[in-house]
Amino acid sequence: MKQKLPIKISPERLKDTIVEIRYQPNIPFEYRLGFFYKILTQNQFKVFTPHTPNFSEAGSSPFIRFESPKNIFSNNVLHVHLENERVVFNSNGEYSGWNVFSSHIENCLQSFLSEGLIMNINRVGLRFISEFENVQIFDQLKWQFDFPWEECTTVNTSFRTEWVDETDIVTVNLLNNVQRDTSSFSLMDVDIRHEADSNSVTHTDAIMNMLNRLHSKEKLVFFGLMKDEFLQSLNPTYE
Repeated sequence: MKQKLPIKISPERLKDTIVEIRYQPNIPFEYRLGFFYKILTQNQFKVFTPHTPNFSEAGSSPFIRFESPKNIFSNNVLHVHLENERVVFNSNGEYSGWNVFSSHIENCLQSFLSEGLIMNINRVGLRFISEFENVQIFDQLKWQFDFPWEECTTVNTSFRTEWVDETDIVTVNLLNNVQRDTSSFSLMDVDIRHEADSNSVTHTDAIMNMLNRLHSKEKLVFFGLMKDEFLQSLNPTYE
């Protein structure tokens, strides 16, 4: 019987949601960036302006100017980070859910592909990072983490594993019981990527099919690792 997975937990624990498209360019980046700018601004994106630092706190001279990056764009859902051979999407503020998040990515990719700005795609990846306040995540997972030092308190422990699932590579990073002032936190970081055959990725539908598959696997890994008691404590919502 196929495992029924939640569509969300409450409150949301996601700290970052990253979708990465890697490709081989056919024109210099400086020219591509100008075309990216035109397409994105025509679709209600703006050049991302980071928070201006407080000079008194930063100890910086008020005569020093902090230039905004010109290769990061945002709307109310997405940041779009453009680099020479990759495009990275992540959430702008609170995660809006996969349906909304992915639809904005799809719209961007459709424009980029139709204008010939990205082609010969060689990797599609998805990475979701969740933070759990005051939780020792090793105690809440089905995997067993045993340590021989019974009289010692384990703090700030990391674990990483990677495996191949059909044509996709799954990487799980766990950070357990990290101390922070008077509290602690743990991280679950699930990264799934597909090394693409550039000849098979020629249109938006193909990329979105890959991304939807990777997202389904990410959910299966993320929720599938949790003990049922812990999952239920996260107030899951099902369809």
